[in-house]
Amino acid sequence: MTLIGFILFFIGLILRFTHADDENEFVAARVVWAIDVELWWLRSLAFIIVIPFLGPHLVAIGKMLKDLSFFMCIIAIVMAGYGVASRSMVYYSNPTLFNDTTTDTSFDGRSIFRQIIYPIYYLIYGEFGKELDDLDIEPDAAWSVATHVLLAIHMLFVNILLTNLLIAMF
Repeated sequence: MTLIGFILFFIGLILRFTHADDENEFVAARVVWAIDVELWWLRSLAFIIVIPFLGPHLVAIGKMLKDLSFFMCIIAIVMAGYGVASRSMVYYSNPTLFNDTTTDTSFDGRSIFRQIIYPIYYLIYGEFGKELDDLDIEPDAAWSVATHVLLAIHMLFVNILLTNLLIAMF
Protein backbone atom coordinates (compact mmCIF):
# COMPACT_ATOMS: atom_id res chain seq x y z
CA MET A 1 0.00 0.00 0.00
CA THR A 2 2.95 2.31 0.61
CA LEU A 3 4.24 1.89 -2.93
CA ILE A 4 0.79 2.64 -4.35
CA GLY A 5 0.63 5.75 -2.17
CA PHE A 6 3.96 7.02 -3.50
CA ILE A 7 3.01 6.25 -7.10
CA LEU A 8 -0.32 8.07 -6.77
CA PHE A 9 1.38 11.05 -5.16
CA PHE A 10 3.85 11.41 -8.02
CA ILE A 11 1.14 10.91 -10.64
CA GLY A 12 -0.86 13.70 -8.99
CA LEU A 13 2.26 15.87 -8.82
CA ILE A 14 2.97 15.36 -12.51
CA LEU A 15 -0.64 16.09 -13.44
CA ARG A 16 -0.62 19.20 -11.28
CA PHE A 17 2.52 20.82 -12.64
CA THR A 18 2.53 19.71 -16.26
CA HIS A 19 -1.01 20.83 -17.02
CA ALA A 20 -1.56 23.60 -14.49
CA ASP A 21 -3.53 25.75 -16.93
CA ASP A 22 -5.92 22.98 -18.03
CA GLU A 23 -8.84 22.74 -15.59
CA ASN A 24 -9.62 19.08 -16.38
CA GLU A 25 -6.06 17.98 -15.67
CA PHE A 26 -6.06 19.99 -12.45
CA VAL A 27 -9.26 18.25 -11.36
CA ALA A 28 -7.66 14.91 -12.25
CA ALA A 29 -4.68 15.79 -10.06
CA ARG A 30 -6.98 16.65 -7.17
CA VAL A 31 -8.85 13.36 -7.55
CA VAL A 32 -5.61 11.39 -7.60
CA TRP A 33 -4.38 13.24 -4.52
CA ALA A 34 -7.70 12.65 -2.73
CA ILE A 35 -7.40 8.90 -3.30
CA ASP A 36 -3.75 9.10 -2.26
CA VAL A 37 -4.48 10.87 1.03
CA GLU A 38 -7.14 8.26 1.81
CA LEU A 39 -4.56 5.52 1.28
CA TRP A 40 -2.09 7.31 3.56
CA TRP A 41 -4.72 7.64 6.29
CA LEU A 42 -5.41 3.92 6.03
CA ARG A 43 -1.66 3.29 6.10
CA SER A 44 -1.42 5.29 9.33
CA LEU A 45 -3.39 2.53 11.04
CA ALA A 46 -0.13 0.58 11.10
CA PHE A 47 1.09 2.94 13.84
CA ILE A 48 -1.98 2.30 15.98
CA ILE A 49 -1.52 -1.46 15.92
CA VAL A 50 1.14 -1.24 18.66
CA ILE A 51 -1.32 0.27 21.15
CA PRO A 52 -2.42 -2.64 23.38
CA PHE A 53 -6.05 -1.52 23.54
CA LEU A 54 -6.54 -0.90 19.80
CA GLY A 55 -4.10 -3.34 18.17
CA PRO A 56 -6.14 -6.54 18.60
CA HIS A 57 -9.22 -4.80 17.24
CA LEU A 58 -7.35 -3.80 14.08
CA VAL A 59 -6.11 -7.36 13.64
CA ALA A 60 -9.70 -8.62 14.00
CA ILE A 61 -10.92 -6.05 11.46
CA GLY A 62 -8.22 -7.19 9.03
CA LYS A 63 -9.33 -10.82 9.36
CA MET A 64 -12.98 -9.84 8.93
CA LEU A 65 -12.17 -7.94 5.73
CA LYS A 66 -10.68 -11.12 4.27
CA ASP A 67 -13.91 -12.98 5.04
CA LEU A 68 -15.94 -10.06 3.73
CA SER A 69 -14.38 -10.33 0.27
CA PHE A 70 -16.30 -13.59 -0.36
CA PHE A 71 -19.52 -11.89 0.67
CA MET A 72 -18.82 -8.90 -1.58
CA CYS A 73 -18.27 -11.18 -4.58
CA ILE A 74 -21.70 -12.75 -4.04
CA ILE A 75 -23.31 -9.31 -3.67
CA ALA A 76 -21.62 -8.04 -6.86
CA ILE A 77 -22.81 -11.04 -8.88
CA VAL A 78 -26.39 -10.72 -7.61
CA MET A 79 -26.43 -6.95 -8.19
CA ALA A 80 -25.08 -7.26 -11.72
CA GLY A 81 -27.58 -10.00 -12.55
CA TYR A 82 -30.57 -8.01 -11.34
CA GLY A 83 -29.30 -4.79 -12.88
CA VAL A 84 -28.88 -6.23 -16.35
CA ALA A 85 -32.13 -8.22 -16.22
CA SER A 86 -34.27 -5.34 -14.96
CA ARG A 87 -32.78 -2.79 -17.32
CA SER A 88 -33.23 -5.08 -20.29
CA MET A 89 -36.92 -5.53 -19.47
CA VAL A 90 -37.74 -1.93 -18.56
CA TYR A 91 -35.61 0.30 -20.77
CA TYR A 92 -34.49 -1.68 -23.78
CA SER A 93 -37.74 -3.52 -24.50
CA ASN A 94 -39.79 -0.30 -24.53
CA PRO A 95 -38.29 2.13 -27.06
CA THR A 96 -41.58 4.00 -27.51
CA LEU A 97 -42.15 4.36 -23.77
CA PHE A 98 -38.79 5.95 -23.02
CA ASN A 99 -38.39 8.04 -26.15
CA ASP A 100 -36.98 11.05 -24.32
CA THR A 101 -33.34 12.02 -24.21
CA THR A 102 -32.89 11.30 -20.50
CA THR A 103 -32.50 7.54 -21.06
CA ASP A 104 -28.95 6.93 -22.20
CA THR A 105 -28.60 3.58 -23.95
CA SER A 106 -24.97 3.92 -24.99
CA PHE A 107 -22.60 1.11 -24.10
CA ASP A 108 -19.55 2.55 -22.38
CA GLY A 109 -18.17 2.28 -18.87
CA ARG A 110 -19.74 5.45 -17.55
CA SER A 111 -23.24 4.70 -18.82
CA ILE A 112 -23.07 1.11 -17.56
CA PHE A 113 -22.15 2.42 -14.13
CA ARG A 114 -24.79 5.15 -14.21
CA GLN A 115 -27.66 3.04 -15.58
CA ILE A 116 -27.01 -0.41 -14.08
CA ILE A 117 -24.63 -0.43 -11.12
CA TYR A 118 -25.43 2.88 -9.42
CA PRO A 119 -29.23 2.50 -8.98
CA ILE A 120 -28.95 -1.17 -8.01
CA TYR A 121 -26.29 -0.42 -5.41
CA TYR A 122 -28.68 1.87 -3.55
CA LEU A 123 -31.33 -0.86 -3.45
CA ILE A 124 -29.20 -2.49 -0.74
CA TYR A 125 -29.95 0.51 1.48
CA GLY A 126 -33.65 0.59 0.61
CA GLU A 127 -33.41 3.62 -1.69
CA PHE A 128 -35.56 2.92 -4.73
CA GLY A 129 -35.13 6.24 -6.54
CA LYS A 130 -36.79 5.98 -9.97
CA GLU A 131 -36.92 2.18 -9.83
CA LEU A 132 -40.60 1.93 -8.90
CA ASP A 133 -41.64 5.07 -10.80
CA ASP A 134 -40.45 3.57 -14.09
CA LEU A 135 -42.31 0.35 -13.36
CA ASP A 136 -45.56 2.14 -12.48
CA ILE A 137 -45.81 3.90 -15.85
CA GLU A 138 -47.53 0.81 -17.29
CA PRO A 139 -48.40 -1.34 -14.26
CA ASP A 140 -50.30 -4.00 -16.24
CA ALA A 141 -47.61 -4.61 -18.85
CA ALA A 142 -45.88 -7.98 -18.76
CA TRP A 143 -42.43 -6.39 -18.43
CA SER A 144 -43.61 -4.33 -15.45
CA VAL A 145 -45.08 -7.30 -13.60
CA ALA A 146 -42.02 -9.44 -14.32
CA THR A 147 -39.69 -6.69 -13.11
CA HIS A 148 -41.76 -6.22 -9.94
CA VAL A 149 -41.44 -9.95 -9.21
CA LEU A 150 -37.73 -9.85 -10.01
CA LEU A 151 -37.30 -6.84 -7.71
CA ALA A 152 -39.10 -8.63 -4.88
CA ILE A 153 -36.90 -11.71 -5.27
CA HIS A 154 -33.78 -9.54 -5.46
CA MET A 155 -34.69 -7.57 -2.34
CA LEU A 156 -35.53 -10.78 -0.48
CA PHE A 157 -32.25 -12.39 -1.46
CA VAL A 158 -29.99 -9.42 -0.84
CA ASN A 159 -31.58 -7.84 2.20
CA ILE A 160 -32.63 -10.92 4.12
CA LEU A 161 -30.57 -13.92 3.08
CA LEU A 162 -27.25 -12.20 2.45
CA THR A 163 -27.58 -10.00 5.53
CA ASN A 164 -28.15 -13.11 7.63
CA LEU A 165 -25.13 -14.72 5.94
CA LEU A 166 -23.06 -11.67 6.83
CA ILE A 167 -24.18 -11.83 10.46
CA ALA A 168 -23.51 -15.58 10.61
CA MET A 169 -20.00 -15.12 9.20
CA PHE A 170 -18.98 -12.75 11.98
